[in-house]
Amino acid sequence: MGLTFSSSRSDADASRSNLKLEAQKIKEFSGSYDEWQRWKSRTECAFDGSGYENILVDPVFATNNPRMNRVVYSQLAVATVDGTAYHLVRQFEELKDGHEAWNALCGWFDRDQIRNETLESLRSKLDSLKLHNGTTASQYVNKFLMWQMELDKIPGEGYSESHAVYLFLKNILDTDYDTTVTYLRNNGSDLSECINTIWKAERDLLRKRSDRRKMKNMIRRNKHDPDCISEDDVPNDRRLPRKRGSSDNGGVFRESKTQRLTGNITKSEKGFISIPYNDWKNLADDEQALVQEYNAWLKHGESTDDIKWPDGVIFVKKTRRVGKEKPEDQKKNKEGEPEPRKKKISFHIGKEADVKDEES
Repeated sequence: MGLTFSSSRSDADASRSNLKLEAQKIKEFSGSYDEWQRWKSRTECAFDGSGYENILVDPVFATNNPRMNRVVYSQLAVATVDGTAYHLVRQFEELKDGHEAWNALCGWFDRDQIRNETLESLRSKLDSLKLHNGTTASQYVNKFLMWQMELDKIPGEGYSESHAVYLFLKNILDTDYDTTVTYLRNNGSDLSECINTIWKAERDLLRKRSDRRKMKNMIRRNKHDPDCISEDDVPNDRRLPRKRGSSDNGGVFRESKTQRLTGNITKSEKGFISIPYNDWKNLADDEQALVQEYNAWLKHGESTDDIKWPDGVIFVKKTRRVGKEKPEDQKKNKEGEPEPRKKKISFHIGKEADVKDEES
């Protein structure tokens, strides 16, 4: 004896059913064959648990509950009105028969011809889907799983586990994943293991790329202001080991040449040492650390007198140009005559500081 449904429903039951259906919402359907299986499953899930799912499968229940039948029709009409499948629903507009409208959609899109076209389209999508430099592994995995699940919904047409693994790994063309793909092939991994391993490899690659960006930013700042670089700017796994006998700078800078700190060194307006990038990168580590230490002490207002500099090092402070004074701004002596304009030139030689005033 089959199941029967009561034709009488209280207003409270109907209200709860409407709320459930309203919360789920029926997605729009464009009428594309490729979208049918996914849209069909979503629609069945939206009606499920609201009481309206019985309208889809039971013609007797639909006849005994005309108000619910009209609600289902309205939902299907709204979902298809902007697509090419609207004509299948519209033919039942006069009776507002949701049950017949649903069966018309299923009869059209589940028939053999459409089924074969859907199969061909899904298989073509899966075969042409690639993971390369222009995509992410997450995008690749999500699309692969989505189209594979749609294919599995067609009875007897889903890929076998081994073929799905073969296709999944074959289409990973990004060379950053070559080692991972080789490992998965040799290890006989199933599809779930392949997906989880590729996701983990993606996270590792993103972290490494982030570290490389930090390194590039550090070098870019170094070109303009070498003294701003600190050990904290360099990722832990990118730091170089300390060299025996050199100062403790955390192994931040590479020691490739042994050029020493000599000659004229320009200082900024605030007194910080500024060295051209090409000269800076060739300095020995201990002297790079010395420059950083000097600038750090100066920045924090500490005395730099205890820092010992190599012989022959001369600090030159850039002269700030003084613009011409307007007559009304010029200082005047007691007799009311303009005083001669003076400019101040500051420079440092070794540790001593001299200030000279020159008349212009």
